[in-house]
Amino acid sequence: MSEDNGKTWSDVQTLSSEYKYSGIHISLCLSSGRIIVPIWHAFDNKRDWGCFCAISDDRGKTWRTTKEMGPGLKNEQTGIELKDGRVWMLFRKYDGGRLLETFSADAGETWHGTRESRFVAPASPPAALRLMDGRILVIWNNSLAPKHVQNRLVLAAAISPDEGKTWHVYREIARTSGVAGHKGLVVYPFVTQTKDGTVLVTYQDQDFQQSRLIRLAPEWLMRTGFRENFSHCLDNWTTFRTEGLTVIDHPTVKGRNVMSLRKPNPTMPSGASLNFPFGACGRLRMKLHLDPGFRGAQICLTDHFTWPSDAEVGRFGFHIWADGQIVEPVSGEIRKTGAKLEKGRWYTLIS
Repeated sequence: MSEDNGKTWSDVQTLSSEYKYSGIHISLCLSSGRIIVPIWHAFDNKRDWGCFCAISDDRGKTWRTTKEMGPGLKNEQTGIELKDGRVWMLFRKYDGGRLLETFSADAGETWHGTRESRFVAPASPPAALRLMDGRILVIWNNSLAPKHVQNRLVLAAAISPDEGKTWHVYREIARTSGVAGHKGLVVYPFVTQTKDGTVLVTYQDQDFQQSRLIRLAPEWLMRTGFRENFSHCLDNWTTFRTEGLTVIDHPTVKGRNVMSLRKPNPTMPSGASLNFPFGACGRLRMKLHLDPGFRGAQICLTDHFTWPSDAEVGRFGFHIWADGQIVEPVSGEIRKTGAKLEKGRWYTLIS
């Protein structure tokens, strides 16, 4: 597509509508005053997507369009101007896996370095915002599996204090109701910040018929610790499409609760997923008690949302066999650790 100066916004909308399918997700305004509106569209082959930009240097009075941003399946993008002058843009990848990213060193005229980002995601769009204190906030569906109808299940937030070099916390801010199909999705986030520093996030759920609003404090997103005492029962846990999880009184400590995990239905999984602050290093402490009749369990950590029924190896994953042996899956094989838990005793596992 060649550049053409002097278009009105109506001209740009007409050009966009000539494609089989097109849309605008989030625009951005640079420190220079330039407005960049990325426009994504489908080519004749619906499996292939493209993107170009509409640019205005006179506060939206006139517009011009750029060439295609480059090859690759990408759409529904969000952008941030970095402190070094580059523009960083994140894209939904049509077939999922990870968000795509690309950069512009000339204020949106041309783009380079298109690649997969560090953000695991199904086929769903992100949102990004530079906070008033200079940090960058990204909101996205932090789920691994690419089939977006079933895996736009949680919205997560991460903050970078160093222009995207490192990211912190990966906190879950919205969760699916567990309803099958589109009615169970949480998707299409938009984010802004109020004068008092509160972060506001809107998103769609219930078959795109309802919009939700979340208020977040950046300080909550930056917390590095989390302690679960089950005082709120299983509110912090994802348990949908499983059976056998309850909160009961601690068997020996008065006034405390514990989570009881059983498998009453052999055809249904019994498990739960918990989101807590994510970091490059840290310590996880878990108290565990194997009751008589214990038949085995699996525990693992991941940097993305995991269905409670998924048999993922994850990071630091291990199995507890029915006889109490702790084993680790390594390169497709099982490695015995030599540790063994006895039934009827409390243990503290530290990772």
